Amino acid sequence: MKKTLTLLIIVLGFSFNTFAQLNDATWEETISFLKENMHHLQLRGPNGPGGSFTENSEIDNYYLKTVRSWFEKDSSKDYIQYIHMKLTDLRAASLNKDGNIRLYGKTKLAYNHRPNFEPDNDMHLKCRDSFMKDRILKAFKHLAYLAQEKKGGSKF
Repeated sequence: MKKTLTLLIIVLGFSFNTFAQLNDATWEETISFLKENMHHLQLRGPNGPGGSFTENSEIDNYYLKTVRSWFEKDSSKDYIQYIHMKLTDLRAASLNKDGNIRLYGKTKLAYNHRPNFEPDNDMHLKCRDSFMKDRILKAFKHLAYLAQEKKGGSKF
């Protein structure tokens, strides 16, 4: 009886460990999922009376790039903001108080009127589809975990 119970515990332990490893997406699979769903992060809309706003994000195996542009009718000015994040520098992801996805890591930020990139510490992404927002957030959290693993460090 004791041997049977011990054997059962060992077999179940290996089964759960193998199952967990099978469900853990690779870096490439996670990037592929994000590429397929970046259209959920593309935004267009009004920006005050007579103004407009757009936000476009794209991702490859190494960088996340976001371009935000807005026009203010009162000042007749166009503004463009460029944000780049090296994905291996991604440390964490969460929802901020406004319900937007917040990515923590080294970013570079530039504007059309100040073209030199300046360092920054995070990036905010908007997603109006709450179901996809949760899935995209989970993917970015997984990328943050994998980025820490690639660097050889643990976030714990």
